[in-house]
Amino acid sequence: MHGLNTYRRPPDFDKLAKRHPALAALGEPSPSGRLFVDFKDPRVLRALTTALLKDDFQLDVTLREDRLCPTIANRLDYLLNVLDLEPYLHLGTSTKTVTLRVLDVGTGHVAIYALLMHRLRPACQVIATELDEASFGHARRTLADNRIEAASIDVRRATDDGRILQPVFDDDERYAFTVCNPPFFQSADEEAEGASFKAEPPSAAPTGAHNEQITPGGEVAFIGQMIEESLLVCDKCQLFTSLVGKYSSLQPLVDLLRRHEIYNYFVKSIRQGKTARWILGWSHGPWRFPDPLTRPDVVLPHTSFAALFPLANTYAHAPATPMRLADLARAVLPVLADVGLYTLSPAEQAAAEAAEEEGMNGPTDAVAEQDADEPKLILLEPTRDTWSRSARRAAARSAAEPTSGQGDATVPAAAGATAPDPIFRARIGFVPPPRRGGSAELRLEWVYGIDRRPVEGLWQYLVAKAGLEK
Repeated sequence: MHGLNTYRRPPDFDKLAKRHPALAALGEPSPSGRLFVDFKDPRVLRALTTALLKDDFQLDVTLREDRLCPTIANRLDYLLNVLDLEPYLHLGTSTKTVTLRVLDVGTGHVAIYALLMHRLRPACQVIATELDEASFGHARRTLADNRIEAASIDVRRATDDGRILQPVFDDDERYAFTVCNPPFFQSADEEAEGASFKAEPPSAAPTGAHNEQITPGGEVAFIGQMIEESLLVCDKCQLFTSLVGKYSSLQPLVDLLRRHEIYNYFVKSIRQGKTARWILGWSHGPWRFPDPLTRPDVVLPHTSFAALFPLANTYAHAPATPMRLADLARAVLPVLADVGLYTLSPAEQAAAEAAEEEGMNGPTDAVAEQDADEPKLILLEPTRDTWSRSARRAAARSAAEPTSGQGDATVPAAAGATAPDPIFRARIGFVPPPRRGGSAELRLEWVYGIDRRPVEGLWQYLVAKAGLEK
């Protein structure tokens, strides 16, 4: 579970039962004297969920017997994982704060995601949609019972013939992200077949109405429609996400993203007990999400799971011959300077000249002045390609051409002209050796841009030109 999930440790059922008589009446004493909670009893699930929402979120909720009983822990986990990406959505500017607006697709009869978001981010605005009339009415009553205004949570009735992302189409304001827990199955037979394949019976009682579990085409069709619709409103929502209930659904959904050339996406696994779910997120924008937040620490190669992931946004290279941090910087920084992406300090310039004279044989006095243990981080924002072979040849031809004798041939920018947008943004870092005798590591983190090719080209040029492949 997420590190901030309060349910990483199971609740104290004895303490809960003392505060909530309805839960106490359904529990049974165990041989140890502690309260035994039977999760296979739907009445117990409803009583427990009601108690947790009251104690942990100060929410008064009534759960219908004929609708899905939402488990709090995995829904909270979903939201916390998506909120980890909030700083990377670039919703505002240094001088302007933008309200966090979230679309909750299919909010259910207690609007559970909307309620949890309201508690996690009280200033946010959640637009929640619901197709089922009974669930829609119950969700609105739940908000009224908790004195939550429509300015914070606005529950809207969806229509059969409407788009899944209808509010994004209709509203003028931009959304930060979507959350969705779609029906998993395309038929009752598929639902029964899925249950029969499980090695063990479910640890909790199944609850939910037909429309909450089943939809034509199943979750692949539902989320697939979300992907198709997102193409039409790509500039009105920063991040689209949905929960995926079946592992077999992931590959066809990833294939659909790739067919539409949407490579800024992620797949993240979340787990509660024996139940695994997956978050599928995608963005049409240029901001790339950090790998540590969207990729597992370890992915076994040549597996079906590994095939789901896009290429990483972080490039790393440790020279085969171990190098100190200062030596690695001394090899790389002049290469960046040669293509106009970095300006050497006087000490770095002296080190580069000394290294060229000595053929990179040992540290020089200029290098010794640098703190060999201090990692260096450089932001690259190139507005044009200066490192490819064709770009370097063009630059060499331009430098060889005679000038008119009037000094710099570069035409100055007109007054008030805006600087061109960078073709990408990336951070170059030098990472100290992980162990004694190891090598410092060069890293490039791609943080902005749509086209990966210039990033790949610069990385390959940098590693080769700095002599790090040896």
